[in-house]
Amino acid sequence: MTLSEAISLINNGLTRPKGPVRWADLGCGEGLFTLALASLLPAGSVIYGVDKNNPLKKQTTAGGVDIIPISADFVTDPLPLNNLDGLLMANYLPYWDYTHVDTLLTLQNPKTDFPDEVIFIIYHQVTELYFKLCLIQ
Repeated sequence: MTLSEAISLINNGLTRPKGPVRWADLGCGEGLFTLALASLLPAGSVIYGVDKNNPLKKQTTAGGVDIIPISADFVTDPLPLNNLDGLLMANYLPYWDYTHVDTLLTLQNPKTDFPDEVIFIIYHQVTELYFKLCLIQ
């Protein structure tokens, strides 16, 4: 994939910020999508490129965006990232491992054969997740 192809893939999903922003690219690899994102952000912005085998080098792009590599496994390691304006995860495979969707979908264990019981369980599990979100926010 070329840089211009990567830019076109993320371009439509990005709201153009008016001033500098802070982003993290989780699983950045060699930084193709990191550089694509950098080309779309205003000068003074910062992108943290996170990867456990981080070959990315610290740099400031021609457009004035700082790219700062962080060698870490974003699934298991604590990350020193606060007050981010956005996250980029161009590699969709780690996303499933990161969010544990497969585990989440196995947590509905009805005790009867009534179909409404599954609806009840899912509704209340979602409500509990919303409560947790409220506590975090």
